[in-house]
Amino acid sequence: MRVNTISFNYDSKNVYNVAVNLRYNYSREIDTPEYDSKIKRNCPICYSSDNVNDELIIKISFQDEENTFNREYLNIRGLAYDEKENILGTTKTHSVGFINGCSQGGSINFNLNSNKINSISAGKFNCCYKWQYRKNETDEWTDFDVTEHTVYIIPHKPLSKAWVTDSFSSNYVPWADALEFICTELKDTSKKYSDDDISKHVATWINEGNFVYDDLGECNYSAISVGIGSTLYPIFNPKKFLDDFSKAHINNKLSVNCNDCACINTFFLSLLGIDNDVGYISSDINFSVGFKCNEIVVIGDTKWHVPFYNSGISTGMFSYHAVCSYNFGVSVTDSCLKIDFGTNPWSLGDPTGATKDGKIACKTLFADPATTPGNPPKVPYVSEFYRERLCDLTSLTAGSCRVVSTSDKFEFTTALYNFHMKEKSLANKYLTEYSENLLNENKLDTCEKFYLFDNIKLNGKLNLLVTYLNDEKTFCSMYSENEKYKNISVYFYLCENRKKALSCADNLIFENARHFETISEYNGIFEIVLKSLSGKIAVAVKENMVVKIINKNDSVNLMEFANSLFID
Repeated sequence: MRVNTISFNYDSKNVYNVAVNLRYNYSREIDTPEYDSKIKRNCPICYSSDNVNDELIIKISFQDEENTFNREYLNIRGLAYDEKENILGTTKTHSVGFINGCSQGGSINFNLNSNKINSISAGKFNCCYKWQYRKNETDEWTDFDVTEHTVYIIPHKPLSKAWVTDSFSSNYVPWADALEFICTELKDTSKKYSDDDISKHVATWINEGNFVYDDLGECNYSAISVGIGSTLYPIFNPKKFLDDFSKAHINNKLSVNCNDCACINTFFLSLLGIDNDVGYISSDINFSVGFKCNEIVVIGDTKWHVPFYNSGISTGMFSYHAVCSYNFGVSVTDSCLKIDFGTNPWSLGDPTGATKDGKIACKTLFADPATTPGNPPKVPYVSEFYRERLCDLTSLTAGSCRVVSTSDKFEFTTALYNFHMKEKSLANKYLTEYSENLLNENKLDTCEKFYLFDNIKLNGKLNLLVTYLNDEKTFCSMYSENEKYKNISVYFYLCENRKKALSCADNLIFENARHFETISEYNGIFEIVLKSLSGKIAVAVKENMVVKIINKNDSVNLMEFANSLFID
């Protein structure tokens, strides 16, 4: 006698008293039934705490391999080993009939009315069962099998704005690999925590974890894109993040910036079903001026500094700052840094922090309504407002530190790109640039970029709309590798003035660009040199910018290759 199958998620359209739809990660699915002894399958399970009561049911089939009890009924139950760890609880006893070695009717409904799921908020549990049977109530129970199950508990159903929660058809059905991190961190059976408590715990966990602030403030796992009505919204690469995060440790910390931190925070909270948005703080939606900061402690550091304290012209400046926001920026959570909650957050020159009270802002009200251009805050300052403690008095009185955009859109991708919008007037259509690093065969210098080009017009200007392809296979099926395109250098001459050319440099210089400088013989026109490492050259230029493409290696090959990229 043995347990044949156990199904926890037997209704993919429902989450109430049924396990949440789940997959291991972006590329690997979870099959049902989750437990199958014949093929040795034992998949993890996830339940939403606020969607479970004492009517919880799992479906189980049994195998009488010796056909000992053919056309007989057995009373069967599952006893929970370790009542504290097995939050699913002991099953009710059910009468099960057997025909030709199989449980009659296939899978039988077993009630778990002693479960303790809705008494906790989150966690990872090892639920072990000892299965027993007996023929009559006067008989002794006979042990016949043991099963173990990994069970994740989350407070709410994952947010549908980020995850696909009612179907198995997407790669963005909630991931067990992500639950492994966050549920292990949040496991606490002593009490049920509020969403605010969980949000604070997650922000602290990120801030004090294996992360370090990127020296240049660059995004490494995320990006910013532009939505309808000039709304900024975040794009996050959870696959790359989780792959790197699984290998991170104290001597191998991940480089992140504020947008990465906000996305990581929102990624985990959305998986737990806790709502928040990513908000952007700057002088305006173009990030054209930014704001100057007080001394802060950035993620991965212990000393107080103004940001980029050793970078010259940008010392103390944030062109923008990304945070988790609530109620359209009324309050914020910032896992990227600690701010001074002492009585004089504008004081400088105390790197030891002896006079400072460094804390992570968590659901902290953003702006002090008493602060106006004619009424700056005064020392001692005791109010706990985020803006006043983050930025210096000059930026406060100039109104340069404000929430310029929040969006409930949170997009996942398996591609990465760098995007900083600094001159909105340069673009009539917004450009998005995506790239994905493929570190195959330990070739750390391999960087392949996948693009899909359309709306090409070659009428004296190069106008194009760029979207991304999610995978290498799709790209390579369109543009196959060709030896003759390798190591072609392409020169782009931007027929704009120096200020405008520099302002869009972030959008035009890819990670493998060699340099960006003035070409004297072209009277102030600027040059970007890209060297193809993989044999695929992809160019992306904002609309209405005049570009000349010159190849110094082999013009015939270059033009042939360029034409293969341009789709009518």
